[in-house]
Amino acid sequence: MPVIWIEGLDRCGKDSQCKLLINYIKPVITIHGYAAKGLTSAEQRKLQFENAQAAFELFNANPSFNFLCNRSHLGEIVYGNLYRGYNPAVSINCLETLLQKNMNNFSKSIYFFIDENIDILMEREDGNSFSNTKELKKRERDFFLHVIEQSIIPNKHIIISNGRTREDIHYEILKEVKRIWS
Repeated sequence: MPVIWIEGLDRCGKDSQCKLLINYIKPVITIHGYAAKGLTSAEQRKLQFENAQAAFELFNANPSFNFLCNRSHLGEIVYGNLYRGYNPAVSINCLETLLQKNMNNFSKSIYFFIDENIDILMEREDGNSFSNTKELKKRERDFFLHVIEQSIIPNKHIIISNGRTREDIHYEILKEVKRIWS
């Protein structure tokens, strides 16, 4: 079953790309990662792992569907470490163990990280992001790149979106999806 994982910093265009992809990859089930407020670090980590397990159960129960996962994996690891206070190595290992157990099912998975110019991200900031300074945004981006290196998702593709239209980025994503899924 094909799975597309879209990750990236707040305000970098993940939702826009997911909306465009929904029109292309049918039938599709979308999954969006989230965090619950007011939980301890241990409770948040447990919730993240339970959410990952539920996603894999959904994947396995619907083999004829394509899946589009918007910040449902590495993004939570980045933000969990930087803002919720738990060790990302634990989360990476938990989620990647689930991936490894199911790797035959995910051989056509593709992972995209959308990287955006920090100045542009700051212009788009709506006050709902964790980071509100350039330094925090840079720290998030660097940590994303670190966890991408650690991930075992087989097909990783980093898209540098600086100065490009969302249509150009969408075309790049579709081209890579076609290459992996053919």
